[in-house]
Amino acid sequence: MFCLRSSTTFSRLKFHYRLHLLSHFTSTPLSTTTPYLDDALSPFLHHSPANPFSTTSASDQPADFQPDSPELPGWHDNCASFYHESDDDFGIPQVSDWAARHQQQPQLCKTDGRFASEVVVQDADEVSEVLRFRYESPDDAAQAIYDKCGGISLSEELLSKLLSRFGNDYVRAFGVFKWAKMHPVYEISACLCNQMVDILGKCRLFDEMWELVDEMNQSGRGLVTLVTMTKVIRRLAKAGEFDEAIGAFMRIERFGVKRDIDAMNMLLDPLVRGASIETATSVFSKFENEMQPTLQTYNIFIHGWCKARKIDRAYEVLKKMEQSGISPDTTTYNSFVEYYCRGKDFQKVEDIINDMHQKGCPPSVTTYTIYVQALGKSKELTKALLVRERMNIEGCDPDAMFYSALISLLGRSGRLDDALALYREMMKQGIKPILMTCNSLITLYCLNSREGDAVKLLLEMKKNLVKPDVMTYEPLLKMCCKRKQMKVLAFLWDHMSKSDKWFCLDIHL
Repeated sequence: MFCLRSSTTFSRLKFHYRLHLLSHFTSTPLSTTTPYLDDALSPFLHHSPANPFSTTSASDQPADFQPDSPELPGWHDNCASFYHESDDDFGIPQVSDWAARHQQQPQLCKTDGRFASEVVVQDADEVSEVLRFRYESPDDAAQAIYDKCGGISLSEELLSKLLSRFGNDYVRAFGVFKWAKMHPVYEISACLCNQMVDILGKCRLFDEMWELVDEMNQSGRGLVTLVTMTKVIRRLAKAGEFDEAIGAFMRIERFGVKRDIDAMNMLLDPLVRGASIETATSVFSKFENEMQPTLQTYNIFIHGWCKARKIDRAYEVLKKMEQSGISPDTTTYNSFVEYYCRGKDFQKVEDIINDMHQKGCPPSVTTYTIYVQALGKSKELTKALLVRERMNIEGCDPDAMFYSALISLLGRSGRLDDALALYREMMKQGIKPILMTCNSLITLYCLNSREGDAVKLLLEMKKNLVKPDVMTYEPLLKMCCKRKQMKVLAFLWDHMSKSDKWFCLDIHL
């Protein structure tokens, strides 16, 4: 099954399109109706059919990547183009740091002169080819890899890439992990174990997840750390198993992890996001006498009360925070800014920003990004542009997220030329685009019937080290379906199959 974050797009792909895909996916030029698209795509459609499992266009996430900032509760984790908005869950999309994590220079392989990264990609593709077939269990998958890939040397990079590649498929991912365990001379690292724990939790296979954690604990190598338990607790909380998440925290010392304020913060954050601020408050009250809250603790609670629309309780926490000798930071104030932006009380936002200046805690670019996004939702374009001018005066440099928010706002207002001018300014300043930037521009191009530019930008994402997601392809696929551009649709389908970080491998319409 083709696992997507948005089912609406593919409901438009009717059954007869599958037949067209099979008949039209050839190397012939796209010259029937869209010569502009032919120019954009022709260099890419004359290659031999690519391995649909390949990730040569981008590297995968490192094994121990944690998307949540330790000083920022998880309200910065929603990244999408302006094409998809929701007033119910207003928040700042997290800045795409995928590019920053993947700018490692490849090392030359001593054996044959090839780059080591190329060898890893080729080995990963060979394993993926074996896993093209569906296996009944992880053990069957592991045995198949062991039998057919005997010449592959295990490495941390290879295994991490494969686990990332099959992160949405428990059988294949666990099969890769078990295959590594079949090599007694290879010692699986804590990072790889943590990655597998996270995959099992994501697939809600909590019994298997706990078995792996117990195995890690019994290894005597100190594999279970706060990182491990953070993944366990976050996955339990995200699945709605809040009592289990709290129980994991209560048993954390059994695994050799200290139950301190850092561990408490790790529990409070997902509880606030998934359960309720009242639940998080109740849990913390049991340990309040033995744990001194930190700045992060107070920020989690302030954000929780603001999210629950109980602003008086948030101010109570702020007062208690200041009485304890901890000064609020920009993250603290940003929670209040976000609260008032939700209510479109922009005068109160201005008051908070002025208060930040007076207290020696000037607004950050994140503060102004929250503000601009809220103004955009209220169709206050003029005020949003004035915010940009204020930042120039204050010396607050915009980042990729701010530019993306303003580009989206200009696009929604029908000012495509101004949006593109802002994009060029962004690039001229040396600021690389992020996923939100590309998604917004691709949607803009499609809405303005500039499909050639949209496809070109999609292809440029590789150069800028930006990995596409479902929302990147959705407007392009809608455009192709509407115009019945089957060859372009086939190209996009192939391009999507290589983005295996985001999609499962069993594709059907």
